[in-house]
Amino acid sequence: MPSPFSWGRAYDSPVNRSALADTVPVEQRQDDEIVPTQSIPAQNTTENATEQAPPPIIELVGEYSTIPARLSGDAVLNVLTTIKSPAMNVTANVDVSVDLVVLVDVSGSMMGEKLENVKTTLRYILDSLDEKDRISLVQFSNFATKLTGLRRPTIGNKAALGPVISAMQPIAGTAIYQGLVEAVKVLTDRTSSNQCAAVLLLSDGGESYHVPDQTYQTLLASARDQRISLYAFGYGAQHDAAKMNMIASGSGSFQYVEQPSVIQDAFAGCLGSLKTTMYENVRMTIRVASSLSRSVTIRDIKAGLYKQEIGADKTTGIITLPNMFAEETRDFVIELGFASGTPEGNTSLEVLEVDCGYRDAIQGSEVLHLPSGAVKFSVGRHEANVHPDPNVRPNPIVVKQSLRCTIGDCMERATSLADRRDYSGALAALSECRASVLQTIAFTYGLSAADVERINQRPPQAPASIPSADWVLYNALLADLHDAMPRVRSQASYSSGGSATMQQMWTVQQSQRVSDIPLEREPTFERGHQDDWEEVMGWVRQELARKEEVLVMGYVDVVER
Repeated sequence: MPSPFSWGRAYDSPVNRSALADTVPVEQRQDDEIVPTQSIPAQNTTENATEQAPPPIIELVGEYSTIPARLSGDAVLNVLTTIKSPAMNVTANVDVSVDLVVLVDVSGSMMGEKLENVKTTLRYILDSLDEKDRISLVQFSNFATKLTGLRRPTIGNKAALGPVISAMQPIAGTAIYQGLVEAVKVLTDRTSSNQCAAVLLLSDGGESYHVPDQTYQTLLASARDQRISLYAFGYGAQHDAAKMNMIASGSGSFQYVEQPSVIQDAFAGCLGSLKTTMYENVRMTIRVASSLSRSVTIRDIKAGLYKQEIGADKTTGIITLPNMFAEETRDFVIELGFASGTPEGNTSLEVLEVDCGYRDAIQGSEVLHLPSGAVKFSVGRHEANVHPDPNVRPNPIVVKQSLRCTIGDCMERATSLADRRDYSGALAALSECRASVLQTIAFTYGLSAADVERINQRPPQAPASIPSADWVLYNALLADLHDAMPRVRSQASYSSGGSATMQQMWTVQQSQRVSDIPLEREPTFERGHQDDWEEVMGWVRQELARKEEVLVMGYVDVVER
């Protein structure tokens, strides 16, 4: 297989490359400054022990706390698996140093305010870096150029980089892939390394040259193997949101930057998060108890954008996260299947255990297992011969995360339909999802039809039976669905920022990493479609009224009318 760093060189323009390169001294373009010895993480030994990242916290909660003492048929149980990273120990002067490559689109469409805002942002980043950090600048149009090697933000380097930034000028063409090749190569060719490595890509257009997705995937896999995070920022309404999302989804995040004035906030938020990196290459291992390997299986792992694998025998699974910042939480829903051969009895049953390995980003050492051992999950038994127990409602903690997964999947599906210009199909998918979400909420909290109608109002009103903390999330999830509908209404709305917004909305749901730049709420409906909301809500009410019974989470319950 050819190297991912050699493809696309034919796009270079020797004339343009030479003219641009002459503005930057050769020593700045080619040489990386060596990382100071004191910033290289010490190994985890007694002799040279340094501050370590405390282990993550893992919690397991079942959708229901019991299964039948005697199963007459198959049963399904969702188990919420949560991993939390603790706060950074600021009192111990813990610091994560970063090798950062900023990859900037300088195609013709970046002329004017866009590029000037980017230049201002680059100067801001230089002033925000710590003395151990290093930064490299790469720009691309119809070819890519490394403007500087990795440099520490010393007074002398800032003075030297100032003219380099000021000299950036828009040129024709947008070779995103070649720019990525150059940026990733800066980091893979390092002879010394800081604790964290990332590429920040900013572009306002689409790829000018055809690059197969598999070619991109080869490059992205190489970056992940080197623990390089990729963060993509789509600038304005005309960038290729799907491509930018694909680039970032495996190891970083995608953000839609609607206005030039907020690009500095977007970059600053990303850099601030990178500086609090606690773990890299997090591997959560899920195992069914050996005593139940013949009767209990892992049917599905809802992990969103994160890589997940289920073993051939369906008793083991792995979830992989590229990194976690301080005080972050990730929630995953594991769907377990219980066959009729599950052991009978009235005592609780140990079903599952979850262990975790990771790279300590603070110290630079590998941790293979949780120091306190794997976290175990047990389920009780109930006498009723059906699952779930008819007298028990599902655990709202699990329901909330299940709905987040459902909405994330729906957003992705609606985006895919809109990409194929099936706008009516995209709108229908969002409408059906909203009706299903309302049914689930109604069942979980025993809501009446009047309660559901209050949720349907604009602005929605919280039913008294839903705790305020729960309502905050439900309201946000329903608002996302509401805000998505006008964006997929037609080609006009989808091409005018709708595509980028949809890409970011489902990415946020599936990655569980909130954008530093909030999207505009309550988008303006197109002229002639001011009754969209009433039309959609009429459809939802019709669906709710059509059924006397509501089927949710595997259990049928009559909603009070």
